[in-house]
Amino acid sequence: MSISQFGDTAAYLNAFANGNAPALLPAQLVAEHINVTLPTVKRMLQDNRLSGVRISKNLFISVPSLQKRERQFEEEVLTIERYLKNLARGGERSVFYEPVMELVGLTHKIPADRTTIARMLGEVSRRSQEEDQVLLSVVVHKKTSGSTLPSEGFFPWAEELGYEWDDEYEFVEQQTDRVLNTYK
Repeated sequence: MSISQFGDTAAYLNAFANGNAPALLPAQLVAEHINVTLPTVKRMLQDNRLSGVRISKNLFISVPSLQKRERQFEEEVLTIERYLKNLARGGERSVFYEPVMELVGLTHKIPADRTTIARMLGEVSRRSQEEDQVLLSVVVHKKTSGSTLPSEGFFPWAEELGYEWDDEYEFVEQQTDRVLNTYK
């Protein structure tokens, strides 16, 4: 686990003054900033995706580690965006979540990873809407029998971006056609 320990605020301030402690943000503030729960931030500390400091009973996150995580998130979003555009160029109407998640080292078995991929796909759609007026992540579907759809998380993003519909299946078909026509 990547957490430095300080007995109290004075010990941290002394270390900081001597250049031996990082700039910090409260863990709860970081959770709000990256739109995850505090337990998820703690897991990110445990698996070294973030580093932090404990001062007495209070948990703080290193600003440089947060900046590094944000750069990594950006790179992962771009990886997914390129992958989905290539699929669309090839005429693929849909792809399941698993191969998309595997691209960036995530698994559908971990709830926090499902939350992360939802954020990433939301960002992909926000960007594609802004740049090309399409919802690129419409092609990522959950695995079910019969006709498939994006997960429930897709539809609030679409609403937030100004879309309205009566029938989800029809909406997905229309948006998929738009994506394929845009990137062919």
